[in-house]
Amino acid sequence: ETIQLMQQYAFSRYLEKIEQAIVLANQYMDSQKPWTLKDVNSKRMQNILFILVKQIYRITKFLFPVIPIASEKVLKQINPSWTMDLNATEDIPEKVTISRVEVLFPKINNEETGNFDVFTNN
Repeated sequence: ETIQLMQQYAFSRYLEKIEQAIVLANQYMDSQKPWTLKDVNSKRMQNILFILVKQIYRITKFLFPVIPIASEKVLKQINPSWTMDLNATEDIPEKVTISRVEVLFPKINNEETGNFDVFTNN
């Protein structure tokens, strides 16, 4: 259904579907509380984190047409063999190690924007 929305140029509905998936992943993380399991049940924590990384990977594939550069960075961190093929059925490797995280959206300061204010006509 999500791909059909993009093909029909229904961008806002397309992004709503992605947002729903993000909300579900966030609810799962909040309910499972993997940060509480590190010393108690690290295997369970790893399973929860793997499920979340899998969801992030799938969500990011759908975000690729909207924010391609940031999406590619995320996808290649999770699966270095990723290629831009939204119809591909590849999944993440059985073991994922994310060693170096890149900043996806660097902070923009006032000097770089010339004090641009989005609420005025500057």
